[in-house]
Amino acid sequence: KVLAKWPDGSARWLLLDFQVDLAADEKKAFSLRHGDGAKASAVDDPVAVRQADGAVTVETGPLRVRFSGSRFAALGEVWLDGDGDGRLAQAEQVLGPAVWPELGSGNASPPEEIVVEQSGPMRACVRFAGRHEVGGGKSFGYVARMHVYRGRPFVKLHYTFINDCPDSLMTKIPE
Repeated sequence: KVLAKWPDGSARWLLLDFQVDLAADEKKAFSLRHGDGAKASAVDDPVAVRQADGAVTVETGPLRVRFSGSRFAALGEVWLDGDGDGRLAQAEQVLGPAVWPELGSGNASPPEEIVVEQSGPMRACVRFAGRHEVGGGKSFGYVARMHVYRGRPFVKLHYTFINDCPDSLMTKIPE
């Protein structure tokens, strides 16, 4: 993906996103093709992203994660292909909808927005933004980004607490 261009329109910065498994101390050379004849290779079993009824579901092959728009669960509902048969059966659900994370005596509220920021054959990123609720009131904001990868049975979570409470420079969090 071209992230920045020179004034003449040529690429200045590129984001290259690919997967490779290497053993310790193993080296491998890669080639970057460009020009009119260069095409991306087809990807078998790409990451699948579906949006319906305010929810986002992503599948990587061995993993399915469903993020609901009606409640915030950091990992949503999770299925893992435990028997390796290439199918995700209902019996392979390893996590049901659970609320997380807690902040003092409160929880993250349902997201105010869910956005699929990236959806490609190798990787997808789903962004959630909302607020924490403490004692019936709103507290810190949050932005969470969930990254999933083709053929991988894990997710990466980048979670940001946003201290936007204007009452003071720092906000106390109850123990």
